Amino acid sequence: MPSELYYEKGMRTMNQSSYNPLRAYQIVIYARMSSAAQNERSPESQIAEIQERLRRAGYPWVVVGIYVDRAISGRYDEKRPDYQRMLRDIRSRVIQVELVVVDTYDRFSRSRRGGEYRAKLERQGVLVVTANNNFADPTTVAGQVMTALDEARSREEGRVKGHQVRRGKADAIRHKQWPGGPVPLGMRLRPVMKNVAGVETVAHNVLEPDPRTRWVVEEMFRLADEHGFGATRVAATLNADSRVTDLVGKLSGATISEILKRRIYAGEFVWNKQTGDIVQDVRVLQDVPESDWLRVPEYCEPIVDNDRWVRVNNLRQARNRRRVAAECSSSGIAGLCAPGIALRYPLSGLVICAECGRAMTASSGPAYVDKAGNKRRYVYYGCAGYKQGKVCVNDRFVPEQWLREETYRIIRAGLGLANCSADSPAVHELVQLTQATFARQRADQPNRLPSLQAAQKAIEEQSQGWVMSLGNRDLSQAVRDMLGKQLNDAQAQLSRLTAEIDSLAASERIEAEVLNAEVIVDRLQHLAEAMLSANPSATSLLLAQHIDGIHCFRDGRCELKLCKLGALAGDLDFIPVEWTESESQGTAADGSAGFEPRRRTKRDARAVIHDDEVLDAANAFAVDPHRFAGLGREWFVSHVLTIPAPTSWARRNASAVTAYRQEYQASMAELAAHFNVSIPTIRQALREAEKAGGGKLTGKLSARPNKRNWARLNAAAVAEFMRLDGSTIKTAAVHFGKSEPTINKAIRYVKG
Repeated sequence: MPSELYYEKGMRTMNQSSYNPLRAYQIVIYARMSSAAQNERSPESQIAEIQERLRRAGYPWVVVGIYVDRAISGRYDEKRPDYQRMLRDIRSRVIQVELVVVDTYDRFSRSRRGGEYRAKLERQGVLVVTANNNFADPTTVAGQVMTALDEARSREEGRVKGHQVRRGKADAIRHKQWPGGPVPLGMRLRPVMKNVAGVETVAHNVLEPDPRTRWVVEEMFRLADEHGFGATRVAATLNADSRVTDLVGKLSGATISEILKRRIYAGEFVWNKQTGDIVQDVRVLQDVPESDWLRVPEYCEPIVDNDRWVRVNNLRQARNRRRVAAECSSSGIAGLCAPGIALRYPLSGLVICAECGRAMTASSGPAYVDKAGNKRRYVYYGCAGYKQGKVCVNDRFVPEQWLREETYRIIRAGLGLANCSADSPAVHELVQLTQATFARQRADQPNRLPSLQAAQKAIEEQSQGWVMSLGNRDLSQAVRDMLGKQLNDAQAQLSRLTAEIDSLAASERIEAEVLNAEVIVDRLQHLAEAMLSANPSATSLLLAQHIDGIHCFRDGRCELKLCKLGALAGDLDFIPVEWTESESQGTAADGSAGFEPRRRTKRDARAVIHDDEVLDAANAFAVDPHRFAGLGREWFVSHVLTIPAPTSWARRNASAVTAYRQEYQASMAELAAHFNVSIPTIRQALREAEKAGGGKLTGKLSARPNKRNWARLNAAAVAEFMRLDGSTIKTAAVHFGKSEPTINKAIRYVKG
């Protein structure tokens, strides 16, 4: 594997002249509201405020785009769709702008990474200005200080607001009032009224058991206590009961696990067990010392008694200790490693349940040792919804090794990785597709470069004439003012023309860079090396550029959907693809609304990728489940695979085991000894034969014929030997090679 993953988003800079608000800048406006609880007109009011301030200032700025995000915190950057679309449009020159305008800086960002995004925009020749600062120049020393203060203020304001909210919640909990948020299953809120000026209003709410649903929670604890069920088995049992599903819907194992550990069901409110913050767009939870927890006993009427709650959680903790000990003693499947996870299986996150849309997660059975003495572990992908209480109907398990080998085989064959060159069919097809896309763009947009350059030259010549005229000291002030205004207008027009010419020139340069076959070959060779490497996390990042998804169906089909863009996926922003309406990612196989896929967890590939910016860019693309959404069908190719039937020893040898059992009337133990396998394996082989129509083979054996009775057949010979002088039972046993009891038995036959 190369020392650095080859992944670049491309960076272009634009010559930036001094900031002059009197120029006719092209701008975009960005507005945002943090939550649905705010005034839904908040973004519109921000836009109106910006436009009104521009009008009063008399700035001739041209708005070429407006971007709005609703109900998304400014502490997130990558999760704001219009914010990211705005940055992408600016970076790819879909829009030609010089300013991003926001009402206040906290509308742009509240995160620590906001400054990084602003700096990247500045390197592209785009400034961020705010209306509340009267669009002050951010490039001056004072402007830089003001921007730094705005960044710090926006983050600090969020921290202060969070502290005030937590303080209010803590006070409500101490007074046994509901602090807000989702009501626990099995509970309901009862309003406590107060009289204000003769009007009854709600003072606060208190929590109490809900008679309609409390029995569901009681049943959860009963199954966990009396039967020792874990959360997944509890979920499966309850989901099989139509009374439960009709009342509360299907329950996952994760939901059951969360309910079983909450003290609120024993009547006690425990709060402040964890504190959270957002780091690189990921909410990170940190445990709080138990001494800092807020505990309020007798907060509400309990649904289960304390003794049962303690028994259930003691059992769960004992199981967890055993599981953690087992994982620590083995290599495990995957471990958390900030700022992402270190994968063990390169297809993790790319395998999708076609029935519900959830990601299929890798699991493994217990380790075992094969006949050759090798330690093995059967690993398979299964739908998380099915494994967590059978919320999904997809009970199909996909062997990880088979799926990985088939995926690698198809990718290697399709891209010609064994002998990749600039002349290979895959590279040629990709270049042709991309060339056709650029050609369509040129056909739709006639070449305006000659006319723009001619206009630029004319304005420059005219401006020189005005400058020379202004040098005439005999000009009246009125004429001088008129020429000065004309010169300023010409300079503003010249600035726009120069930016447009630079943009067209950049487009030609980008096209040449994108269509460089040698670069494509180099990236494909990186992929080939990654597929042979021992770093699944880095391999997963590269595979995500080529694989849209591997959709697994309940009937045993797996559809591998590849994107031809592949090696150019990192340049997707710069390719003028024709976006179309794509199929919903959240649609189930039967056409019903499915599970909306979430952004995948970032991959920790720091052992291979040492550049944090490169790793962030690769992760930002790979973890997005909609990274190829909108691309036309011509960019994709699908391969349908069929999960192979299990080829166990029992199935392969069912006929041989059956034949030996029928010929020799062998017992299970005799069969196991003969074939050198375990008795359960022999039973399974006989069951396989029964399924194939071999009759009943696993029951008791029919009466076997008696073995030849040596004592009865040799009684006369023994009697004759015993008549010899000096013969004894012992000497007879030695003579005939039998035991003394057998000799005695032969003598009894003679005596009758």
